[in-house]
Amino acid sequence: MSEPELITADVTPREIEIVKMLAEGYNSRQISFHLFISEHTVHTHRRNIVKKLGVKNVAHLVHYSWQNGLFNRLNEATMELRTQSS
Repeated sequence: MSEPELITADVTPREIEIVKMLAEGYNSRQISFHLFISEHTVHTHRRNIVKKLGVKNVAHLVHYSWQNGLFNRLNEATMELRTQSS
């Protein structure tokens, strides 16, 4: 099985946040509750992420995200937002 092509630039901070929550064990309903969005929106984000990264399932998505630094991008985006708001 070949690894998906490294494409992370098109993944949005919200999508990365959802991947992080999936990695922490949250399901779509719990994610929607914590992010104040509909469960349908969470499913849409998940579908878009899988399509963008070319992964097969959530386990592959989390592994790929960890290996390619997507969680680091989320931390950087969070720090940038905090800096801008102060």
